Amino acid sequence: MKYTPKPTDKKMRLIYIALFLITVACLSSPVKGIASTILSSVALVTLVSASFLVIKFELTLYTYILLDRENTIDFYVEKRSGQKGAYVCYFPISDAKEFTKFEKGTKKLLREKYKKIRFYNYAKNMFTGTKYYLVFENGSQFDAVLFEPDDTFINFLNGKSVKKNVEE
Repeated sequence: MKYTPKPTDKKMRLIYIALFLITVACLSSPVKGIASTILSSVALVTLVSASFLVIKFELTLYTYILLDRENTIDFYVEKRSGQKGAYVCYFPISDAKEFTKFEKGTKKLLREKYKKIRFYNYAKNMFTGTKYYLVFENGSQFDAVLFEPDDTFINFLNGKSVKKNVEE
């Protein structure tokens, strides 16, 4: 089972377009002296910020994969930028401890519940979309993966595979 979320975040597009416009305005300003240096610095910062946002939210695709392999189900996240792709996350579903919807305060609650926890963000959209945390036990630590699953993933992960591990 595979799912690649589509970009639906119009606010993010407005942010990086505004940053590009600020860059152009700063570089085309007729000011001289120290003000010119300050505007050039602002232009550089906004250009780098806008470029980062375009790469992260427009040019990068995440694909969430559930793969049935030798009687175990594995969870993968593939990150693809251009022609290059790589698996950036892999956990067996048998190591999953919790599957919870992302809401305000969820990260804080997970930090309190699991003392040694690391967070990974593999969500395509920042402001839109329904996001979930999938928490895995990784030795003596825990890893929480933020992602945007579709209904098939949600139904599967809400099933016995994750709930069974929580009850143990």
